[in-house]
This record gives sequence, structure tokens and C-alpha cells, in this order.
Amino acid sequence: EMGNFPRAEELLLRSLEISQKGSNVLVELWALPALAELALKTGQPDRAASHVKRGFDLLTPDRNWYGFPAPLWTAQGMLASAEGNWKEADPAFEKAIAITRQYRLPSDEAKALFQWGLMHLARGQAGDRQSGEKKLGASLGIFQRVGAKKDVEKVLARKEVLGN
Repeated sequence: EMGNFPRAEELLLRSLEISQKGSNVLVELWALPALAELALKTGQPDRAASHVKRGFDLLTPDRNWYGFPAPLWTAQGMLASAEGNWKEADPAFEKAIAITRQYRLPSDEAKALFQWGLMHLARGQAGDRQSGEKKLGASLGIFQRVGAKKDVEKVLARKEVLGN
């Protein structure tokens, strides 16, 4: 969040290493989506793809992972969006939202909605601006409700750019 990407990557990779050595799949499933998002922010889509793939590999065989797959689906949607693969992005975000709602994970839902809204704005097809703004508004409401001040500021800044 502070923009210190090298330090963030260092800490996340350390968490990943510890989780892999200690066979803690839950920590690994927490770190991989964050690493994928970081890789996308630093222009490394191949690296992001490998983190997302590893996360989904951990989820098989299919067990009840509760809400853990939601951030991976969001990361998958972000990756597909970055690659302009709209056919893959929409279903990934839909899956993330479904999981967050099923397991009542409002922060993860808001993040997925925010990223999905950005995807609509980037795609720019008919109705995308309205859909994107609606998703940003929904994410803002959730972030405000849960008291995620930094996220509220991020959404408001984005909405300001859009002229809302």
C-alpha cells in the first residue's frame, strides 16, 4: 500500500518460504494472491500467472477450502484483465464475489468488486463505464462499513479521476 514494492515482495516471499518449509498451505494460500497482485503492479504478468497457478494447484483435489479461493479468483481476474483477456476476467471475478458472499468476507468482496470495476473501466465496451462505476460504488460502501480507511481513500481517488 505504501508503494515499497521491493520490501513487500521480500516479506511476502519470506512468508511463502516459511509456509512451504512448514507445510502451511493456508499461509501459502494467503501469500500467493498478494504476490500475484504485486507482480502485476510491477509489470511482471508471467510471475503473477505462476503465483495464481500455484495457488489453484494447492486447491486440488477439491476440498472445502471455505473462503480461501476468493483472493485467488480475484488475482486471476486481475491477471486476465492485465492481459486483456476479458472472457476469462469476468467469470473469475464472478467466482470471487460468489465465494466472498457465501462465506461473508466483506473485505475480500470489496476488493474483488473494486478490481472488477477497474476491469470494466479498462475494457470500455458498451455499458462498461456504468457497470464499473456501480462496482466501485459497491466496493466503497463495503470498505466504509468495515472501516478500511486506506481502501476508502483509494476508491474515492479513483472515482475522482472518473469525475464522480
